[in-house]
Amino acid sequence: MKTLGRIQLGEAKRFLSARAHGDGANALERFLGLDPGELLDLSASMNPVAPSYEVVLTRRLGSLKSYPDPKEAAAFLAGVLEVDADQLILSNGGAEAIALVAQVVKAGHVRDPEFSLYRRHITRYSQEGPWWASNPNNPIGTLLEENEVPFVIDEAFYQMATGHWSRRDFERGSFVVGSLTKLFALPGLRMGYLIAPSSTVAARLRRLQPQWALNSLAAAALPDLISGIDLNETHLAVSRLRGDLMSVLTTYGASPRPSCANYVFVPDAKDLFDRLLERKVLVRDTHSFGLNGGVRIAVPDDKGLYQVEQALFPKKLRKRSGANFRGGLMVVGTTSDSGKSTLVTALCRVLSDRGIAVAPFKAQNMSLNSSVTPAGYEIGRAQARQAHAARIDSEAAMNPILLKPTSEMTSQVVVMGEPLFETNARDYQTKKSGLLASVIEAYNDLASRFEVVILEGAGSPAEINLIDNDLVNLGLAHKINARALLVGDIDRGGVFASLYGTLQILSPKLSSLICGFVINKIRGDATLLDSGISQLEALTKRPVFGVLPYLSESLIDAEDSLGLSSYGAEQSSSRDALDIAVISLPRISNFTDFDPLVNEPGCVLRMIASLGQLGSPDLIIIPGSKSTIDDLNWLRRKGFDEAITQHLARGCIVLGICGGYQILGKEINDEVESKQGRVNGLGLLDVQTLFLDSKVTLRRSGVAPRFGQVPVSGYQIHKGRVTPQGGRTLFELSNPSRTFQEVGLTDGAVDDAGQVFGTTLHGVFENDEFRSVFLSTVGRARSKSFESRLNFAQLRESQIDYLAKFVSKYIDIDALFRAASINI
Repeated sequence: MKTLGRIQLGEAKRFLSARAHGDGANALERFLGLDPGELLDLSASMNPVAPSYEVVLTRRLGSLKSYPDPKEAAAFLAGVLEVDADQLILSNGGAEAIALVAQVVKAGHVRDPEFSLYRRHITRYSQEGPWWASNPNNPIGTLLEENEVPFVIDEAFYQMATGHWSRRDFERGSFVVGSLTKLFALPGLRMGYLIAPSSTVAARLRRLQPQWALNSLAAAALPDLISGIDLNETHLAVSRLRGDLMSVLTTYGASPRPSCANYVFVPDAKDLFDRLLERKVLVRDTHSFGLNGGVRIAVPDDKGLYQVEQALFPKKLRKRSGANFRGGLMVVGTTSDSGKSTLVTALCRVLSDRGIAVAPFKAQNMSLNSSVTPAGYEIGRAQARQAHAARIDSEAAMNPILLKPTSEMTSQVVVMGEPLFETNARDYQTKKSGLLASVIEAYNDLASRFEVVILEGAGSPAEINLIDNDLVNLGLAHKINARALLVGDIDRGGVFASLYGTLQILSPKLSSLICGFVINKIRGDATLLDSGISQLEALTKRPVFGVLPYLSESLIDAEDSLGLSSYGAEQSSSRDALDIAVISLPRISNFTDFDPLVNEPGCVLRMIASLGQLGSPDLIIIPGSKSTIDDLNWLRRKGFDEAITQHLARGCIVLGICGGYQILGKEINDEVESKQGRVNGLGLLDVQTLFLDSKVTLRRSGVAPRFGQVPVSGYQIHKGRVTPQGGRTLFELSNPSRTFQEVGLTDGAVDDAGQVFGTTLHGVFENDEFRSVFLSTVGRARSKSFESRLNFAQLRESQIDYLAKFVSKYIDIDALFRAASINI
């Protein structure tokens, strides 16, 4: 950081001594020739966590065409304060309210240290006169005792200090002054109020007040501004930041006084004032409060606190206690498939590359694909991939709620990695409020162990029919004090309307969390968007951090069935390539099992849903299923049962994975999921399946004896226990770490002819050696040669690295995290 020189520092101090409070930072920047915002202004104690209100104010700009009419705003505020509207007067900031009171309460006294404006307005200063006081005290930050009741009480900072609107001293005959300017951090809008002890006194004050004290924009926006702030959450956030600030100051050697406010007082701090100003941090000298040599320092946000730390510890940044949590950033999208999951993956790798301990988080995920953590818990496949990008093990806290559809109307609800209940969509809306505690606990757990958490939203954050019970989008971001990035998909069309419309439909409380935009999937010349971007930024007062080109490459670990559409699109068209047909079951699950096959140069993988698409494949795969018996019935109705038998007679190989393995067996007994009891399978493998209430969720490893003892590993997710009735098994597995789950040490089955294979293991084709020998076996059966040329782990890693470089090229990463108040 470039500091002020000795001469500049002296000039700056002389300049400040001649200025009135409120104009110091901006005027000093102009005087010193600094860029706007180059100084961190901690001399004015504004709310450090105030929401961003650009959208609200933009929406109300039309009010400036009319003269102010504050009656509606006054009535709204009176309702919030629970006071008779006749007692309430809106004012041009707290300063005007103080001046108004002084016109009727002419005598009085203050008890130093105290805000100097009271003394300035009291016309007859007398120790016997009424007591004027701030609560909390300005500049010390302490709250009045309950039995201390000033006649004029200034609650400019009371909301941030307590989480409540007022101590209600107007009920005890006092004048109460308030400053919304401080609470909303909008000093230029000038919003204050005065509560008189009676409507009669208030009427007298109104006659003394100049006309149109509150401007039209402030009057029109005030109800929206109040609706967009949560006092208790503001109070808690300010308390946390104040504790961090005091810790920094104490480590430096200063002695900050205890405070309840959004500022702290430090006595004997001349050197501290100079040290901070030299490094472009402006704090308030307290001589005007009657405290020479001290400073009042406003509590900054996380970004400002980082700047204070750099100013005081320029060579070695002091680490705060705990896990050095820097903050959370949520990625939300205007639609599903806008690119949220991919962007979170990329950001996790970008931060990991910078040496930052980062973790992914998605509070609630509905997915066809799931994964098993090393500890044996089930989470969304996307979060497992994001954890890989962050170079950490996946864990249940990264996806505390996983919804796994079991039918068109119902889903299994997996909480912290374990199935909890099954429900339909309507009932879930009433049940999920009880899951919020698990979500918050999971996030806080990650925040205690990592420096940054990148959150992924779901669908659109502007689904107004669901927003009241939101626990995955901006409702959650508001509860955990995280900013959000809004992603728009231009490939769908209407991206500017989608981005702007999303902001407009959200409440001020939620829209204020969005710090900017990314436009995704542009095809062709991105500069054609320049004029639209300029208009969007002007309308919303938010930046577009970048425009991402359309990414044509097929990515592994797709989030949901939308990823199926790209399968096989870029594969070999050679006649010698192995032709693999995967039956696209209506309730297919874990189709990421086939990512390695899609990326094998010597294979062509086709997703088929009818006999007309079947052709003459070398390998037919029946994949996993969310509802095995329903998919078995569908398969029979489509005629696939007979077709598979016919293709086996022609030398085709057949493989069933998990649900597909169960379908290939002789019998399925399901009184748990489908409740259809005993049903005959295809009878191609001598196995029987019994569904139990408990679910197996394990990572397993072992060898494949039939294929030269090559190593295999994968994961199991199933309720159906498959028991071979004879014949050969496919894999020998080691004992899992979570031995309380009832599992065997063998898995899978092979028919006598060596043509039909089944396994419960997902992810087996990610094992390069096994994939190579298995596909070579398929090739020999079909008189085709096959040689694997794929290192799948290397492919996954290279794709994530490519994503990180791709996103870093087109998005201003540093600007994004600055806007989110996360120091990287």
